[in-house]
Amino acid sequence: MKKYSIYLMIALIPIALIACNSEETEEANNNTQSEENTEEVSDVEPLGDYDFDQAPDDAIIINEAIVDNDYIFAVMTYARHATGTGVMSEGENQVQIYVENKTDKNLHLAIEDVYIDQVELDDFEFGVLLTGENKTDIGTLRTFDYDGDLPEIKDNIAFELLLTDDNTFEEIETYEIDITF
Repeated sequence: MKKYSIYLMIALIPIALIACNSEETEEANNNTQSEENTEEVSDVEPLGDYDFDQAPDDAIIINEAIVDNDYIFAVMTYARHATGTGVMSEGENQVQIYVENKTDKNLHLAIEDVYIDQVELDDFEFGVLLTGENKTDIGTLRTFDYDGDLPEIKDNIAFELLLTDDNTFEEIETYEIDITF
């Protein structure tokens, strides 16, 4: 009986050591990945008045100007996929857009025809109102997963950005946005 106990101990000790080592390796990998993300974010100079340190840890930093004309300056700052974000939705994609109003007009921005990684999405929301006094704002395009078929944003986002005069409701311009990251 003592002989079997020794064999059992000899067999279990290496298994326990391997298990402990894999947990330490996974923790070290997670710490390294967090440090890499921090380095990437701190190395990126924002194109507008926003702070990447406030972006979620799992965000894909894009920092690309999507419109720059006499009316607005807009930058797609980051994109991310999130789960468990709401009561009705199983998850959502979020794309943050920083906008500056270059006019004294009240401007409204809306989005139509959203594609995530070449898949058209119907369930989304976005709206930004820039007044003559409120020159900058950050809006978040959210695409929702109500039926479990939302593609996780990985490589591409495309949409139409509509700019209207908020006082007259006249369309000023429409921009075709297609960003691959």
